[in-house]
Amino acid sequence: MALDDDEGGETEEDDTVEGEEEEEIQEDNDDDAEEGIHDPFETHFANPPKLYLQAVEAAKRNEWSTIKTIQPAGNVGKISISVPAIEDPRLTSHTQYVGKKVLKSILELKLKPRLRTPECGLIHPLQLALAPIIFSYTDLYISTRTHKNAPQLRHLYALHALNHIYKTRDRVLKNNAKLAKIAAIASDDKNSITEPPDLRDQGFTRPKILIILPTRNAALEVIRTIADLAQPEQQENRKRLNEQFGLPAGAEDPLINSNKPEDFKALFAGNHDDGFRIGIKFTRKTIKYFSSFYNSDIILASPLGLKLAIGASEDEAAFANEGKARKKNKNQKQDYDFLSSIEVCIVDHADAMRMQNWEHLEFCMKHINLIPRSLHDTDFSRVREWCLDSHSSYFRQTILLSSFQAPEFNSFQSAYMRNALAGRISTRPSTFPGQPLKHLSCLGGITQIFHRFSSQTPLQDPDARFDFFVKTILPTYILSPRAPSKGILIFIPNFFDFLRVRNHFAHTIATPISFGSISEHTSLSSIARARTHFANGRYRILLYSGRAHHYRRYVIKGTREVWFYGVPEELGAYEEVGAFLAIGDEGKERVSRKVASVFSKWEGLAVERVVGSERVGVMVQGKGDVFEFL
Repeated sequence: MALDDDEGGETEEDDTVEGEEEEEIQEDNDDDAEEGIHDPFETHFANPPKLYLQAVEAAKRNEWSTIKTIQPAGNVGKISISVPAIEDPRLTSHTQYVGKKVLKSILELKLKPRLRTPECGLIHPLQLALAPIIFSYTDLYISTRTHKNAPQLRHLYALHALNHIYKTRDRVLKNNAKLAKIAAIASDDKNSITEPPDLRDQGFTRPKILIILPTRNAALEVIRTIADLAQPEQQENRKRLNEQFGLPAGAEDPLINSNKPEDFKALFAGNHDDGFRIGIKFTRKTIKYFSSFYNSDIILASPLGLKLAIGASEDEAAFANEGKARKKNKNQKQDYDFLSSIEVCIVDHADAMRMQNWEHLEFCMKHINLIPRSLHDTDFSRVREWCLDSHSSYFRQTILLSSFQAPEFNSFQSAYMRNALAGRISTRPSTFPGQPLKHLSCLGGITQIFHRFSSQTPLQDPDARFDFFVKTILPTYILSPRAPSKGILIFIPNFFDFLRVRNHFAHTIATPISFGSISEHTSLSSIARARTHFANGRYRILLYSGRAHHYRRYVIKGTREVWFYGVPEELGAYEEVGAFLAIGDEGKERVSRKVASVFSKWEGLAVERVVGSERVGVMVQGKGDVFEFL
């Protein structure tokens, strides 16, 4: 991780002075024609229904009603629509069309005229299906993101972000002109008594869009998409952007010609550092990168970069850097006021952030839309009432994009996606065919076994899993005389479980076992040694962590039997690790080829992705504890 102290403009002086604001964004001549009661921007932010407090109170209590589950066109999968549980149907009547409509043309969207260009066109079925949802300011949780459709989704939310910025800024400029005109009349006619209109069009601070991403390269791709859509005459600090977010000049991405999986290449392409933040400011003809946060319209950051910008405690910062030395002002005060008026928050590639440190993202989300602790040249006569009432988080649109469903993402939806006016929508594939199970079956001669254990609650699950593993699985299968004498690989998705099992092998087992271990923290030399010893049989057992596989995608030779301590959440992990059985010892007949998994009923989402929707119900809740597939 490399994080510049002034990145994001925290220490940079902005060259904008008050009074030049009206020069920044050119007003469209037909604003009045395009804005109206049918524009979601108007109904959601500018003129929300007077009864919105009922919905806010229901959202505060986390009381939601799922009003429909439908399957639209566009390969979106099944979608579930939830709204605050209230008695008055007038507040949620606008959600009846959301999810049903599929666009035929970009002209159906309430876009600013400057965005109705060929570059901004939406042509993919997925974009046309999701656009009505996103542009209605509904919270959206998409669990069908892939490296193939990521550019389509990125284009869609970048267009939405730009449209929101343009509408917000043009509204402010128009109202500035109205107030200036009234002031001019009052100045000319001293006897005139004209009450200025109540024009509430702002938040506490300027930033309106927050986009959270896992790597610098991901941020660079979003910024380039925004620039392509905006078509500015000038991009200020573009060279600095390419230097800090791209590869060094003349460097070639080593992943281009590698044999790694395509999703791995997409995630770790280019500069994949995970500590960054950057502010972007729009003027009439220019996009300025590295603007100070309080003068930015859009902020892009990684969870770690944003957390450090807010100002974590010394202990938290040290933990975030995982032991790496870093200079830090011990007297630094927390500053999260720049997040107080975020109206659209986009979290892209959440599954990658889950493998980094999910707590960083939750830390950041807890500091969004809080009442500022300091004044930042705020004109309180222009601040929207729902901001003053601390209701900003219930108006904010939050979009979460991930490649699969996981308990962390469901908890995120419950905690941080509480859009009281437009509700929330979640998507999931219509069905899972059980492709991982079928893929390993096609390799031939591999038996796949699933062992279910009893776990009363998710909190008790780690202890129940460990007890079942050491008291049942180890003595009965892994350490029994019938088990292979070498080549047993144990894949452990969770790092804390990994440490627990490794300590058990090192200190608790009565008969010493030759084993090695590979985690994300293991040095390269130790990894090479462990892989060599495992391949030649010197290590009978190899412990392999989920994060090590995520960041390295090793191919482990010498594997004769695979045990999953838990069914992996990550797409592809089950297939990739199980396929270790098909490599090494080429030409030699194998006596036993087995992939075995330990799971509980709380892993239904992960089990469904592996075995398929038709089988998961019986395996999670049916009779029997052992399920075998040939």
